[in-house]
Amino acid sequence: MTSRSTQAETIGDLGEFPLISLITRNLTLPPAVSVGPGDDCAAYLINGSALTTTDMLIEGVHFRRSWSSPADIGHKSVAVNLADVEAMGGTPVAMVISLGLPADLPVTWVKEFMTGVREEAELGGVALVGGDMTGARDISISVTVIGETAGREAQRRYEAGRKREAEFLALVAETRDDLQAVYAGSGSDGEKRAAKAAAIEDLRRRYRRMRDGRWGGYRGYDGWFDSPINNAKLAAVGFYNDLAPDFVRLLELCAGDYPAFYAAVERLGALDRHRRHEALKAVNSCR
Repeated sequence: MTSRSTQAETIGDLGEFPLISLITRNLTLPPAVSVGPGDDCAAYLINGSALTTTDMLIEGVHFRRSWSSPADIGHKSVAVNLADVEAMGGTPVAMVISLGLPADLPVTWVKEFMTGVREEAELGGVALVGGDMTGARDISISVTVIGETAGREAQRRYEAGRKREAEFLALVAETRDDLQAVYAGSGSDGEKRAAKAAAIEDLRRRYRRMRDGRWGGYRGYDGWFDSPINNAKLAAVGFYNDLAPDFVRLLELCAGDYPAFYAAVERLGALDRHRRHEALKAVNSCR
């Protein structure tokens, strides 16, 4: 006998409670969660301070069904929130999802959306513990993630920015290494040009994934990636990467006093290039 859920083509055919059962079926909850979906509230333990973040995705504003697959939208709706918790130095623990869905939406769309949600949640180590659902003209998705600090102090935007910068520099450095391997290879000039183009395109693809995932849509480096990328541009970033830690250390030696830091940099700048780099690496005071 065919079940009602397999016969239904839209969520209007299926109904609210069977749809909720479909969404929450076979959920695995970690030991920290004592009460999950189905009760008045979820109950779970956290270690340290709670971090809470929420984000909404509205059809026609943040996505279009003709552009993105349901699974991609599910991944993104979770990833942007996980990125916020991780940017603050926390660990995701629990997640709730509220959905506004048109009655004529195919049940298969919701199934594929939840596949993306569950895959991203598993990657981030976060448990789906509840949510809400209502009818809507367009698809509306609201995801809230609660994280824990485990006794650590939450990072602020400055620390998050430094983490993004480090990840950007690491990404570019990996591409420089890949290109060095290409140039050292035995392929023809044409093969090397094709391999270089492929490596740069892979760099852009990995950046977009990092931007839309861990970085929560932060687009501060879009301009760098949108302009032409060549060996000189990659080398310039590598040069900066080599010197940046030393400038950060100098700023720390100046106790965050920017006028004193700028004065120290000016003194270094007055030296010839070779002595300047040696002095920067050897500096042990702000004076």
